[in-house]
This record gives sequence, structure tokens and C-alpha cells, in this order.
Amino acid sequence: MPMMSGIEATRQMRELFPELKIIMTSVHDSSSVLQLALLVGADAFLTKTAFAKNFREAISNLLEASPLQPAVSLQGNSSQAPRDRAE
Repeated sequence: MPMMSGIEATRQMRELFPELKIIMTSVHDSSSVLQLALLVGADAFLTKTAFAKNFREAISNLLEASPLQPAVSLQGNSSQAPRDRAE
């Protein structure tokens, strides 16, 4: 992103719109990027390689998930992970 990173954009969106559902995508598939995305407020995380296969499932999971259970997919396998948002 030319003006800010996706992590910073997610942090700002979460601050401005706390009820907004955010699905973050990234070319990075490391668990540290996933943890940072969830920490700053992403509700779901998909790698770009898993995006096409799992986008609809991520949206469904996100809409059905409790606020403490975001939808997460790293390598095309959706799963639930606990949320630990930064305040």
C-alpha cells in the first residue's frame, strides 16, 4: 500500500470503526504476520494463495463466529483461533 501498511490500515480502521469486520490478506504466510494481524484487529486472515479458495468460507465463518473466534487461513485450511486484540 503506498500510504501505509496493511497492519497500520487495519489498526486505524479498528480504532475508527470498532464493529467493522476486517479480513486481512497477505503474501506473507508466517505465523508472526498472522499474530500481528489479529493483534491489531483483523477478524480474519487469509494468505493470498489461500484467498481464492477460502474467501467465501472465511466470510461465512466470520459472520457465524463469536467475537472471540476469528476465521483464519494460512495455507488454505480454515480454522478458528483466539483473538487477542490490542486496546
